[in-house]
Amino acid sequence: AQTKPKRLNSPKKRRKLIAEAREMRMSRARRLLTKLVIFVGLPTLVATIYFSFVASDIYESTAVIMIQSAASGRGSGTKASLGNVSRPNTAKDSIAIEKFILSRDMLALLEERHQLAAHYSQDQADFWSRLRASPSFEDTYEHYLDQVEISIDTSSGVLTLSVKAYSA
Repeated sequence: AQTKPKRLNSPKKRRKLIAEAREMRMSRARRLLTKLVIFVGLPTLVATIYFSFVASDIYESTAVIMIQSAASGRGSGTKASLGNVSRPNTAKDSIAIEKFILSRDMLALLEERHQLAAHYSQDQADFWSRLRASPSFEDTYEHYLDQVEISIDTSSGVLTLSVKAYSA
């Protein structure tokens, strides 16, 4: 037994229901627009203002380093034709270099030779990006790790080192 929809014989009732439905759609559209402005428009505006007027210029330098073992010279016969496919020492060397670059010892060396903390805490950097004045060694180390990125292709022994700084 199907129930038939109620018929609206009265034009007055029909107009009232149409007006209520239109008001519900308008209310829903206003709520959606409000959410769109709050969750998309406002963050986009804040990010645009920050990156356009506040954020410091950050320069990134990338170096590609090829690690080769001293024993990988050209031989003759089968060894030369295979091209020294197996390179376990190269992969170990690459990992050792990565560990050193990301170590506190490397930071201490850079601090001694180039005053790294002074560079990263200079006033030309914006408030959120710079290292605070007179930082502890651990604060400097954490900031250093944020600025340095290294990746290794262990099969070829290639290291890619990227460093961010506030001046070129």
